[in-house]
Amino acid sequence: MTKNEFKDIVKRGFFSCKWIKNDGTVGKIKLGVLGKLGYRFTKEKQVTEHPNYVLVFRINSRAKSDFQRWANVNPDTVFEISGKSYPQ
Repeated sequence: MTKNEFKDIVKRGFFSCKWIKNDGTVGKIKLGVLGKLGYRFTKEKQVTEHPNYVLVFRINSRAKSDFQRWANVNPDTVFEISGKSYPQ
């Protein structure tokens, strides 16, 4: 799946997703929003995205202050979005 296809599926709403990371483990986001929309939840004014990955902001009300809230998702290895399976 391409970046644009991934963004079309999740559009402007909240979503969950699973993908295979570069080290072979499965990455999971239980509740996220596209990175450019995540600035509302932080004090950061500028958000940049890697050319090959989709930047996702993780939303978690119980997260610790040092918890990593940003994730780079490889759209080529995404296999589940909001409970629906997608082919790799």
